[in-house]
Amino acid sequence: MTQAIEDGVTVKVFYEPRLARVELPTEAREAIDDEFDDATVGSEEEISERLKTKWARVEAIVGSEKRIGELASDIVAHWEARRDVLAGKAMIVTMSRRIAVDLYDAIVALRPDWHSDDDAEGVLKVVITGNATDPASYQPHIRNTQERRAMKARASDAADPLELVIVRDMWLTGFDSPPMHTMYGEDVRSAAIPELMVEHAVVSDLLHEVDWVSILGSGGTKAFVYAVTEVVDYLLGTEDDRDGDDLLWQELPGEFDHARSDEPSVKKRFMAHCGRLKRLFALVPSSPEASAIRDDVAFFDAVRQSIAKIEAADRTADGESELDTAVRQILSQHVAGSGVIDIFAEAGLEKPDISVIDDEFKRKFEESDQKNLQLEAVRRLIANEVKIIGKRNVVAGRKFSEMLSEALNRYQNRTIDAAQVIAEIVELAKAIQEQRRRGEETGLTDDELAFYDAMLTNESARAAMEDATLRAIAHELTEIVRNDAKTDWQLKDQVRARLRTRIKRLLLKHGYPPDQEPAATELIIKQAEVIAEHD
Repeated sequence: MTQAIEDGVTVKVFYEPRLARVELPTEAREAIDDEFDDATVGSEEEISERLKTKWARVEAIVGSEKRIGELASDIVAHWEARRDVLAGKAMIVTMSRRIAVDLYDAIVALRPDWHSDDDAEGVLKVVITGNATDPASYQPHIRNTQERRAMKARASDAADPLELVIVRDMWLTGFDSPPMHTMYGEDVRSAAIPELMVEHAVVSDLLHEVDWVSILGSGGTKAFVYAVTEVVDYLLGTEDDRDGDDLLWQELPGEFDHARSDEPSVKKRFMAHCGRLKRLFALVPSSPEASAIRDDVAFFDAVRQSIAKIEAADRTADGESELDTAVRQILSQHVAGSGVIDIFAEAGLEKPDISVIDDEFKRKFEESDQKNLQLEAVRRLIANEVKIIGKRNVVAGRKFSEMLSEALNRYQNRTIDAAQVIAEIVELAKAIQEQRRRGEETGLTDDELAFYDAMLTNESARAAMEDATLRAIAHELTEIVRNDAKTDWQLKDQVRARLRTRIKRLLLKHGYPPDQEPAATELIIKQAEVIAEHD
């Protein structure tokens, strides 16, 4: 296996050392030295026969009845603990076919319900080759090519009840089974536990600025939640340079002039190392080392999940979703009754809504102990509002995007502090709410208001055209788009061209724009496309 990993034939394997003692008979020990001296003396055929004899002796010792029983007990206990925290499958690699069959019988004696005579059923199976001359005990486990192919399909299917497969040398390489994450083998050169402890140290060090240990020391769910809130607030404050995959920056159009460092923020490093810590923990959950840091892993992952929730997208591309069961078990054991932490509620934002972003919110923000957390919540709330508006109203969307991006740029460049950027965001929230009221006050629908705003960008139209005329044009434009949108015009060039012609004729009929500026007409057409795409 080690050579296969080094050659890139199979994936990297993390090992958890486990001990199943081999009892070497006294007479065997006395004979070893003498037999070693003449092991390679003689012809190739003679050497081969002697090696076969020695192999048989070693196999007999390794596969003794007592040791097989110990292995069976250990594997059953280890696997049941492991599958409680990580759903999937495991492979058990044995020295010989005889040991594979005997181990199967020993495990089934402990867990009879894992056995089934039907190849399509059962939790445990042996996969070996053989023929009719093999012992009777082997025969139930010997299958032809088609039957082995069916068994491989079961082993590769995460939903299939088959969990444990005992093999000698089959499937060790060239076998792709995503749900198979555990192997009981003897070829050990590395271990997961040292890497687990390293990741624990790294994550702990990243949080050295926050005294989370002392906060947790007071005990109870309340202390746990408070500690999570404090750490989240700290981590959000370390992210001076927004990364490109941040939801906020994704939703805002245009380039930002603030400097961005290639060095990942403390928050990003924490998220990456915490994810790795959790994956390593799930590999060896029953080990003493993992048990000793179980509470820390629970806490770190609660922080990670809280940040992911704030960012509105749990990062699962690297297999995080497979560990949800592990997280739930950890939290259920050590944070009884806390449920899912609502990090916004803990920061005083039970229901983040743009209507609460007002002068009173600004006053409370200045008194808050979790300014970074509140600022992050407000950022994302406003960014989402801007995105929604931009999907219906090009002009208003651009206006609010520019206002928000300018405020955030100055904050990131340290031109203004958190309190000042909140003050600007409060004004932006007021402007967004005023935009909503404009439609009600003018009697225009959202789409009509979007066309109305687009036409008002032309200075000559504002000066020369009556307001009633602009409203009438907005109404007719909305009707044109509503009728043509039913034909899925944005996917059909002919329909699209016809719509553009109709819009241009309508504008020309009403004398818009008075200065005949092409850009003004193109903006109206762009607005029509935006409305049609979201209808």
